[in-house]
Amino acid sequence: MNKRQEYHRLRGFGWKPAQAWRAAETMVQFERAEDAGLVRLLVEPEHESYFDVYGEPDGYVDQYGRRHSAEDERREIIELIESEGCWYVASEVLCPCCHQWTIVEGVGMIIADLPQDPARNVYAPELMRSALDELIRNGNAPAWLEPEEV
Repeated sequence: MNKRQEYHRLRGFGWKPAQAWRAAETMVQFERAEDAGLVRLLVEPEHESYFDVYGEPDGYVDQYGRRHSAEDERREIIELIESEGCWYVASEVLCPCCHQWTIVEGVGMIIADLPQDPARNVYAPELMRSALDELIRNGNAPAWLEPEEV
């Protein structure tokens, strides 16, 4: 993975320059740590109902001023979930002591066709960063992985 290519790809999806650069850098580091077998993203179908978590829709007014009923909005959400899926995505690190995968951080109710792709799931870079930071905290980080500068 090339950081500049990822940066330009994320910019193409409307990301701001600083956010895209930070995400691209995280993605490159994560891929390298993933190739070393130290981190991974877990992607599973969401088990909870979207409507149990968020409640029933109220309807909305779109950018053209057109009113959409609650029934229309519910139907749109169902169609989106059926076409792209509703996912739970978590970052995991391999424990150096017991060699078991441990969840660092997770986010549910992600509606996306590629929920691990930051271009489709804005939480993915932060999940990746959390796993990298955990490697640093637990002392299992490779020499090339530096703590993130804020």
